[in-house]
Amino acid sequence: MDENIKAPVLDDIDYSASAKKGVPKGVSAPILDDMDTPYSAGHKKGAPKGVSAPVLDNMSSYTPKAKKTPPAYLNDEQIIEKFSPEQKQQFFTLPEDKKKMVLTYTRKQLGVPTEPEPELKAPVLDDPNDIPVFEKPEHKLDYDEPLVAPVLDEAPKTPEYVPKFANEDIEQIKQEAKKEAVKSQLVSNQKDEKESLRMMQALREQREREDAKKGFKLTIVIAIIGCLSAVLFSLFAGGEFMGLAYKPEATKITNIVAQYSLYISVAVGICSFLMITGIKAFKSLATTVFLLFTIILVFPGIIMLTQKDGNMGINAILYGLSVIGSGYTFFSLTSNNKISLFFSKKY
Repeated sequence: MDENIKAPVLDDIDYSASAKKGVPKGVSAPILDDMDTPYSAGHKKGAPKGVSAPVLDNMSSYTPKAKKTPPAYLNDEQIIEKFSPEQKQQFFTLPEDKKKMVLTYTRKQLGVPTEPEPELKAPVLDDPNDIPVFEKPEHKLDYDEPLVAPVLDEAPKTPEYVPKFANEDIEQIKQEAKKEAVKSQLVSNQKDEKESLRMMQALREQREREDAKKGFKLTIVIAIIGCLSAVLFSLFAGGEFMGLAYKPEATKITNIVAQYSLYISVAVGICSFLMITGIKAFKSLATTVFLLFTIILVFPGIIMLTQKDGNMGINAILYGLSVIGSGYTFFSLTSNNKISLFFSKKY
């Protein structure tokens, strides 16, 4: 141990109540109340003197503080009115989505709700006397197409029985026999069809030959009728038969037809007899001649009849028979199929 180190010299341990070493001067400890003093309800031991508890107000007269009402909702026009003129000018230049953002941000700054409070409505109670009427639901089809019965699948075909010990040669012979039978049937059917067509053609040709023969007879008849109508016209238009003269004041065209009536009748008669030859050219010539002859009989024939001097009955008969004969000959030549077959050499 080092001999130069010495223990510190402590202060005098004798305690003095009046003063302590190291204690600040002029400061004294508080004097507590006398512990021997009896306890009283109005005075607590150790409580500071001159201090009293606060007296509370009467609870019956207490009124609670009014709650702060939240700010009311402001619509867009009310928010815009709070802007300054410069802000309004800038606000109206913004697009619609930017305007909504500015209005929402302004409501948040002002502390007003961004959406109006929903309107509370009193619940509507049902009328006890109101009896609900239940309507019968209508079943409506939700498709326009008509209902179609489902198409069932076809029944599976029964597999053909094939014997296990089938002879290939016999089967091949059967197949060839079937093919030959089908071929022979087809050939016979084709032969029958060709034969039926040939028979129909023969029947048609035979019928045409018979009609052509009838057409030859009809041609002779209309040739005779055409000649008779030419002779009757000559007697009617000539004005010298049985005193069937014209009036002195007859027209010029009447006199011309009367003068050449004989030549007209001869030409018509010759064309009528030429039809009997069966030549197509003569048929075309006779058709043209009888067409012109019928026109002459109608006009000026009707005027010639009115200019006859006496015997009107005979004149009317001659005129009528000639018109009928000429018209019948012309229409027979143009419309009768049997006469056309005769001129087509179908005999």
